[in-house]
Amino acid sequence: MTASKLWNSLTISLRDFDNEDLKTPGHNRDEKNVYIQLCQVKYFAAVLFNIFDGLNPTFSNKLRSLKCFLKVFNLFVDENQLTLSKKIQDITDLITSDIEANFISNENKPIYNNSNNDLSVSDDTQLNDFKKEFNSMKIELLIMDMRLNINLKDFELAKYYEKKANILNNYSTLQNQNNSIIEFARFIYNSCFTHLDKIINSNNNIKNNNKFENSNEIEKNDDDDDDDDDDDDDKLILTESVYFLKVAIQYLNLPIVFNPKIIHLELKFKTLLLLCQSLINLRFFNDAKSYISILEQLYPNKIEPFKLFLQILNFENSLKIDKNTNNNKRKDNATNTNIIAEQTLMKMIMSVSISKNDNFNQVIAILNDYSKNNPISSIKCLDYVFQNKLDPFKNHDFLEVCLTSKIWIISSIQFDIQNIDLNITDGENSDSFQIEHIQKILSSAEKRFASPLSKKCSSALITLFWNNGKKLMKSKKYSLSIEWFYFALHRFVLSEHDFSEDVGKIQRSILNCYFEMKNFDKIKEIYNKMVDRDKIHLLSLYIMFKVYISENDNKNAMNTIKLIFENKTENHISVLLSCIVEARNYSNSTVAIEGMVNVLTKMDDKAEFSDEILVPVALRCTIQLIINDISKCNNIDLKIKYMKTCGELYTECYNFIKKSFNKISPNILYDQDKIEIEQLKKQILSVDELEWLICNGYNLANKCYQSKFYKEGLILSTKAIQV
Repeated sequence: MTASKLWNSLTISLRDFDNEDLKTPGHNRDEKNVYIQLCQVKYFAAVLFNIFDGLNPTFSNKLRSLKCFLKVFNLFVDENQLTLSKKIQDITDLITSDIEANFISNENKPIYNNSNNDLSVSDDTQLNDFKKEFNSMKIELLIMDMRLNINLKDFELAKYYEKKANILNNYSTLQNQNNSIIEFARFIYNSCFTHLDKIINSNNNIKNNNKFENSNEIEKNDDDDDDDDDDDDDKLILTESVYFLKVAIQYLNLPIVFNPKIIHLELKFKTLLLLCQSLINLRFFNDAKSYISILEQLYPNKIEPFKLFLQILNFENSLKIDKNTNNNKRKDNATNTNIIAEQTLMKMIMSVSISKNDNFNQVIAILNDYSKNNPISSIKCLDYVFQNKLDPFKNHDFLEVCLTSKIWIISSIQFDIQNIDLNITDGENSDSFQIEHIQKILSSAEKRFASPLSKKCSSALITLFWNNGKKLMKSKKYSLSIEWFYFALHRFVLSEHDFSEDVGKIQRSILNCYFEMKNFDKIKEIYNKMVDRDKIHLLSLYIMFKVYISENDNKNAMNTIKLIFENKTENHISVLLSCIVEARNYSNSTVAIEGMVNVLTKMDDKAEFSDEILVPVALRCTIQLIINDISKCNNIDLKIKYMKTCGELYTECYNFIKKSFNKISPNILYDQDKIEIEQLKKQILSVDELEWLICNGYNLANKCYQSKFYKEGLILSTKAIQV
């Protein structure tokens, strides 16, 4: 009575646990431990039953004990508690042997006494019922023994038990045929999955796992022997798992009315899928294809069969391409594979319900992945989905994903256009092909969408176009870069969202491209169309300064310098100094002097340290320009003007350096502070720059003396000494 209550209570308690959830990685370990402890207590309850049945050896009691141990056996194997499972296996073998030895006498009558009126000797019907139940339990026990040995990787012994159970011929012996057959197939699937999951996931993409065929090409290292052992072990597990998974499929194909049960269909699908994956990993592609065909027939709306077939195609194609294959043969192999793959992809798209979220995500992932091999086929399939399989009103988000995927494939995947069957005109290249296709995609999308793009999608497309444009800029393909930047400014892409900052950034990149192409008229045209905020942006002004200085338009160049200086945003001094350096490149001392004086006289105390570091560079450029002008000048008045300007620059240079040094000098100096301060001072004005300024100051003062410009020479020499 106590054992029965304990057993029933534990049964109810264990129902509260989701066994599949307990196997999920990262699941609460304490909860799993509680579950296993409850299983162990249930094992104790079964032992209590067995003790009671030993004291009261009736048929029903013996069968009850066997049934209880079978249930506990199942629980422990489920949780991979192999040591306890083996103990229970031994106990069930003893109980089975006991029943078989004592069930009936030589006269076909029960040997057990009948004091508890368990079974009347003359009750042949009840005797036959006990026999049927016992024979059914013996088959269950053999299947459990098989399952335990699969988990222990003793595959030969597992095969022995499976053959001894002989389910294909003995399934009629089972008391609950439907549930029992499903359970047996589930046992096999779970045991094989436990071994295969790690192997298949580690291979992940089978085309990258060529170790069995190409081991001679792999450089040996100290761990190779261990790796080979692991490969042999994996191959054994895969081979034996294929055997047992085929057995499970045979069980599920038995002529039993399943009504049809959903659990039966799902288990059959998972078992076939795992079988195909194992065959693919073993490189048994023909066998895998035959089971994939079965999957397609039984589950026409599932994506997995198509994914598996594409895996096989990719791997077969990679095996055909080796060092001895000539280019024409490689191209033929690739073409044939691409044709079959495209047909498979289109068949998948036509078969599955793409409007379902999970199916759609899988289809997009497959097409994006396949685009690495053949981007054009992927785009064709995406076009079909885009135009025919989605409702613009109900599936707006899916349409956005399709659009982004198509543009990503065209723009990001590198491909050899000559290896793709396309109608390409003479002189057309992959770059122009991409531009043309993006134009068509955007035009088509504008008509297809029922509502504007979401901000998330627009932002993704702008980033994609921007990145491609910048990449082409670095390659100095400026005209192509401009095309990509204009895609980012397309009215459909920008939609109704506020991307004003992005628009300004993209327009400035276009201005830079046109500057490199020396198309100054186009720059001015675009600049005049920019909004006021973007016109006075530092980088916009810097580009315009470069345009004016290139055209020797000093008036506009100096006006631009004034605008840059008045723009008190961060880095305006750095941009101004860059303008001075730019003026040197065009030997324009007038503009350089104007900018340098602005910097030295008007730089406030809050200027960034990085700006102060750039000042000597710009100053050196300006003085060098003046020196060059003096050497070319024959006009005495102009020479005097140049000398005065140099004197002013040296004066302002001295004031600037003094002010900058004072900013970094603390009131109290420690030894370490002194070292750091000297280093900072050297960053503002290096020894080389100081020497250059003094030497050129001396040279200019000497020229003043020789030309009898004494006043100017005195100022220059004095300020040079102060510097």
